[in-house]
Amino acid sequence: MIEKQVTDPMDTSRLEVVQMEYNAANRLTKYNGQEVQYDAKGNMIYGTMQHLTYDCRNRLTEAGGISYEYDAENTRTASICGKKRTE
Repeated sequence: MIEKQVTDPMDTSRLEVVQMEYNAANRLTKYNGQEVQYDAKGNMIYGTMQHLTYDCRNRLTEAGGISYEYDAENTRTASICGKKRTE
């Protein structure tokens, strides 16, 4: 038997309630009452939660101020947030 005792309960003071609406195809259409936008390929590109950018290979290249790099095999190789690069 494995037992874990939690001594530091989760701080709920920073949690927020969000409202999301979906269409019949289960695609997010509204986030907290604001429209969500998609590009011609069906990628979410803008919503009140963040702005998303994709490259010509349909790979996510930027989300919420974080940039992503990929190798020739479409494997994400790095993320860049400000001056911090993580590989």
